[in-house]
Amino acid sequence: MKQGFTSIDGLVQDVDKYRNLKRDYIADVRATEMEYIGADVFKLHIPDQDVSYTVNNNALTQMAAWSKTPMSYVNHMRSNKKGNLIADNFNEWFSKPIHDHTRRMYRGMKTEFPRTANDSGNWRSFHSNRFKRVDHEHILDGVMPELEALAEEYGDIKVASLGLTDDKMYIKVLFPKTEAKAIGDVVQFGLSIGNSEVGKGLAYVSPLVYVLRCLNGMVLPELGVKTRHVGSAILEDGYIDYGDDTVESDQKTVMLKLRDTIKSVCSHENRNKILNKINESSDSSKVSNPMKAVEKTAKLFNFTEKELQDTTLSFVKRGDYSKWGMVNAVTAIANTHDNYDRASNLESLGGRILTMGKSQWQEIAMAA
Repeated sequence: MKQGFTSIDGLVQDVDKYRNLKRDYIADVRATEMEYIGADVFKLHIPDQDVSYTVNNNALTQMAAWSKTPMSYVNHMRSNKKGNLIADNFNEWFSKPIHDHTRRMYRGMKTEFPRTANDSGNWRSFHSNRFKRVDHEHILDGVMPELEALAEEYGDIKVASLGLTDDKMYIKVLFPKTEAKAIGDVVQFGLSIGNSEVGKGLAYVSPLVYVLRCLNGMVLPELGVKTRHVGSAILEDGYIDYGDDTVESDQKTVMLKLRDTIKSVCSHENRNKILNKINESSDSSKVSNPMKAVEKTAKLFNFTEKELQDTTLSFVKRGDYSKWGMVNAVTAIANTHDNYDRASNLESLGGRILTMGKSQWQEIAMAA
């Protein structure tokens, strides 16, 4: 599996560092203004609240989705150095919205050590005013006690991989004493826990399966639990001051949900379901044309050309043309992928292949 942090302490330290730099605001889009400041950099101002941050790609994409402005058009303007035109487009939609959802949450991050006036912070995401904050620190505060309890129950716990990117946080742990044999391989069971603070995914707890022979990890989202970031609408404009009582309430809610979810995902019943899925995958229809089967898989899951090539090489080299072979071909390329978010996504795609229905796998296996 692709590695991020070498220890949980390093992840906790980074999450704590960013905890005090977050700035969330509620504002009507009609009270905002976008400015192009050059070099493909945009700034969004909320004059009434005296705040101006640069807009990152994620927030820009979300603003485009809200205003129904195709990102292909935005990127076309960016590639042709029409930054002022982009700002004009957004300002037109901000001042004359096409729907009633005009009050939005702007999630910002102050720059720890600003070097220029344009370096004061960035808008990292753009949401409904019903967006419920479930931040990485809440997940960690809820997860750590439960992992300690599981370590006592299972006798051991091992960190498989940890990551913190602009989009998500990842915690992947294994319980070495849960080893089991499955179709000639030895697997260990664990948990994959993730969260996005910026609308790039739900908070989730999913089973993790680690194949010892090839060191591949696959995540099974269909057998896990996800939590949406949706709460009550925030009715007042301005900076959101999360008081101690709000923080304590948020933490308690997250901890209770995580505790119940982790117990469910780690249950003996869930592990048996996974073993049955693995054993069934070995008895699935064999691929008749490996190249075409990988192409079909790549198209289904939107692989890049390089991911298609790497998966084909992995699949053919392994020589196992069952569903289990395809699962391992996909998760193998995650180990060396240069992007942690995409590597984690490929691990989940491996799990989705494992749990896909017979008819869908048949389409892949019979591809010609």
